[in-house]
Amino acid sequence: MVFGETAVIAPVFRRGLSLSDWLLLAVPALLHLALALAIHLSPDEAHYALYASRLDWSYFDHPPLIGWVQWPFLQAGGGDLPMRIAPMAAWLITALILARLTDALFPDLPRVWGLRPDLLLYCLSLMPNLLGVAWVPDTLLTGLSCAVMLVTWRLCRHSGEAESLGLWVLLGVLLGLAGLSKYTAVICAAGAGAALSLARGPALLRQRGFWIALAIAILFVLPVFAWNAAHDWTSFRYQLSRAHGGEHWQLVRSLQFAAVIWLAHGLLLPACWALAWRHTRIPAYGSNLTPLTFTLLFAAPGLAGLALLAGRGGTLPHWVQPFVVCAMPLAAAGLTRLWGGRPRVAGLGLIAQALLCLLAFAVTAAGGWSAAASGAAAPGDGAQVSRQSPNPIADLHGWDSAARRAADIARNAGIGTLAVVNWSMASRIAWYARPMPVKVVNARTDQFDLWFGTLSGAEDALLVQHSGMGHPLPVGGYGFRSCEVVDTMPVERAGRRIATFSFHACRYWMGAAGQAQ
Repeated sequence: MVFGETAVIAPVFRRGLSLSDWLLLAVPALLHLALALAIHLSPDEAHYALYASRLDWSYFDHPPLIGWVQWPFLQAGGGDLPMRIAPMAAWLITALILARLTDALFPDLPRVWGLRPDLLLYCLSLMPNLLGVAWVPDTLLTGLSCAVMLVTWRLCRHSGEAESLGLWVLLGVLLGLAGLSKYTAVICAAGAGAALSLARGPALLRQRGFWIALAIAILFVLPVFAWNAAHDWTSFRYQLSRAHGGEHWQLVRSLQFAAVIWLAHGLLLPACWALAWRHTRIPAYGSNLTPLTFTLLFAAPGLAGLALLAGRGGTLPHWVQPFVVCAMPLAAAGLTRLWGGRPRVAGLGLIAQALLCLLAFAVTAAGGWSAAASGAAAPGDGAQVSRQSPNPIADLHGWDSAARRAADIARNAGIGTLAVVNWSMASRIAWYARPMPVKVVNARTDQFDLWFGTLSGAEDALLVQHSGMGHPLPVGGYGFRSCEVVDTMPVERAGRRIATFSFHACRYWMGAAGQAQ
């Protein structure tokens, strides 16, 4: 099959989803629901849930749409499950948009096991499934990026100004919403601009619709600029500092990041992209824009840029999800080639991806492994909390009970402030103990300083510590005059102790010395 030739005559929206496709989507959707019921909010989820409880035009680390969308679910009770309705819905909507995008770029792709190849790759990809439970900016941006690609591809085909004016307006709205989701949406906007320039040439600048779309997108993101102007451009400066990185660039870090992306987004993706590369270079619809070129304009800058930034440390795997999912139609075309030539390899790869997803979900729901097995000590009243064996899954359990106990202890002791030594702890303690103020004990500026302020001289606070994080107690010249353990709380999962919280009455804040988080 020559994808470019069939695209000339195939209607873009002809194909729909079959019953088997809907059943395929139902399986991970049910797993998302089960995991949503099994674990508390993660650090990022709680952080953006606090956005909803403190609506604003923008925030220190991200634009505001992620919080605006959560606000109705906060009004519905704000429990863990209601706050996860948005990501579960976004995952499904993204799947439907992805199917439309694939049909537009590669009409009539053969099925694999009787299922759509694009939805197979999407449903068996670990990171999209995890973000189908966790509401973070990348969850929202993924679907918006696919929608921008779909509308842009249709605009690349339309030549009449009148018939495409509605698409131009829609493109402006989608780009504006993407800009309100995350700053990396600028890569999506650049991809749309580059694709339209290749398809329409200099005539693009003479089209009224282009300028209307640009004006709408700018209008949508004006709140972000207004908030930054009122806050000394703090969010822009913070993002630029993160992009610069905090360490010397090392190739090994970029390679490690690429390996994590491979595991997190699909074992077959590199092979599928390589196979699709050889068969998608024929121009479509009489233009010089091929599905391959079009996809690369949206996906390649984000994938390559974040991989390079990973060399300086600090880049997270889920940041690349919008770019990976945008390239899944291309991977779907490659998967059909692999299925036609080496069905056993394709089948084993898909089964391995499915098992990886199931394993990750099961371990997460079970709380990982027992901390007691490592022989780690429980928190005591010494200078620091002993660090237990690494169990990142333990960090997802017990925060609601710990926050409520901390608030009760603080009120009984006449202490009006809770404190932690890391923003990721602050987000969950502040969410579950709201409206009690939570302050971060370090010299780094963050969103919690804007919400709750910083510790003042001689202030007392109830400090919450987690055994799996191993942060030293802030006692001495850089912190409090003294901290005394007043209570501990074990966290158990499936009859196993996986972590311990400790609560310290800390007296007389003397100031931070810029210790790292």
